[in-house]
Amino acid sequence: MDREERLKMLFEQDVALLKINTRLKTVPLVPETETETQPEAEDETQPEKQAVVQTIEKQDKTSPLKDTSDEKQKPAKEVQEGHLEVEQEQKTPDTAQDEAKASEDKEEPTEASLVGSFCPLIAVSRFPYKYIRGELSQQVANAFFDGGKFWDRCWDVHYIHIPPHLGVRPLLLVPAVQVRRFLAEINQTLGCELSLPTDSKLGFVVPFHDDGTPQPTFIGQCTSRDMKDELETRIPPLYPTIPETEATWNKKKSSKSQKKQQVRIQTELEWTRCLRRTQSYLGLRAPLELIDDQSWEDKPGQEGDESERPSLDVNKPVPYPLWNEPVFISVDVESNERCHSQVTEVGISTLDTLDLVGIPPGESGINWISRIRSRHFRVREYSHIVNREFIAGCPEHFEFGESEWVSIGALVKLTEGCFQPPYSCGLPMSETEGSQDGILLDDPEFKHRPRNLVLVGHNPTADIGYLRGLGMTLFDRMGERFIDTVDTAEMFRIIKHEATQRSLGHILAGLGITGWHLHNAGNDARYTMEAMVGMMLVD
Repeated sequence: MDREERLKMLFEQDVALLKINTRLKTVPLVPETETETQPEAEDETQPEKQAVVQTIEKQDKTSPLKDTSDEKQKPAKEVQEGHLEVEQEQKTPDTAQDEAKASEDKEEPTEASLVGSFCPLIAVSRFPYKYIRGELSQQVANAFFDGGKFWDRCWDVHYIHIPPHLGVRPLLLVPAVQVRRFLAEINQTLGCELSLPTDSKLGFVVPFHDDGTPQPTFIGQCTSRDMKDELETRIPPLYPTIPETEATWNKKKSSKSQKKQQVRIQTELEWTRCLRRTQSYLGLRAPLELIDDQSWEDKPGQEGDESERPSLDVNKPVPYPLWNEPVFISVDVESNERCHSQVTEVGISTLDTLDLVGIPPGESGINWISRIRSRHFRVREYSHIVNREFIAGCPEHFEFGESEWVSIGALVKLTEGCFQPPYSCGLPMSETEGSQDGILLDDPEFKHRPRNLVLVGHNPTADIGYLRGLGMTLFDRMGERFIDTVDTAEMFRIIKHEATQRSLGHILAGLGITGWHLHNAGNDARYTMEAMVGMMLVD
């Protein structure tokens, strides 16, 4: 007779004693409905119950009743947790094997578990190049992908719009179940064991839960690349144009609101593209001229997802060529806060991408930042003017060289000269190899030929307006003079997904850069260039 049967025999006439938690069962021996109707009986038998417990303790020191009397003082939750721990300690080898098998089954998803999950179509089209290593990669590519074989299959194509800051095109998807069957066919043909990459960081399998969030929309079946392109043209825009009608005033107001929203979205898209272009100028992303619908998907080892920049090792040279090999030129202007037509300072900083060839960016871009050349022009006629009321001016504290005193008449010519060969080549670069006392020993040939220029500024529209007011014509035909314009205020807003622009000081702090004596034109131009470099390296 075991312990539980002995206890039942001893206490089967006493309902209250049967309620004692002996840890032999996880539920009461008597339903709660019966115990609730007999509270007095429990109180009357309390002394007798204690006497019985003491007697059994003397007879059997190992009886679970002794432990139960102690446990009775603990909350029910603790007793239950202790019970669970005992169960875990008593797992058999068979149980451990079952759990290991269940874990393996979890890693290899079944078709049932993949219902509602999708795979990016472009990622699937590059599966052997990106997700398989060794000789098997080429075998799979030759048999099922190269020569358009992948697109000759029938795929159920879906789409979903993604946030504008992540990409400008809808994301094409195919059911994960369909991809799993495709891999099973490859395994059967080649005798390999390919499986779906389920690591969420890889983004190959994307689950969509029916919880009110947007779901992929089916647009048709694709059996060729041309058909894929044609299906893509059927995708409606995220923000369709709403024409203004002769309806009520409320409808007109709604239409205007829609137009403002479209302008805002279009602006974000344009600055997102500018971010990618700038990364391509610096070799941080594949040159955009190589990305096209017809050929990009066939380039092995490339990142086709336009929303994600490839990972970067800052201690190695950049992985891609410097697209267009431009010269970045940052400009900042300070003027009399009471009379803006009186320009008191002009700051110019130059970063030539050809000076960065073979140079790793370094932590926070320190190696590239050291290649920046900076100038600070102060106007003699306004040397007595120092802003103090609205901003704290500090024209005498240029941190990156010696300020250059110029007359108001020579300011335009000197400033325009910074945008022409040799692009401030004679100026010192801090900590540059091949230099002596900060002055370059060699005068590279590429400094003396016309180059592509990229204008950099923090809200540069105002600075350009000041320089035009001085009679400078350099900015009259921006499209002819500059291949691009980088506004660090807008760029930082896009990267941080914020609605409003930030000051230069706020951006520097966010990038871990200490900005000394801001509102000095030379310093501001330099820190604006440093901020651009720092933002391009942000993951």
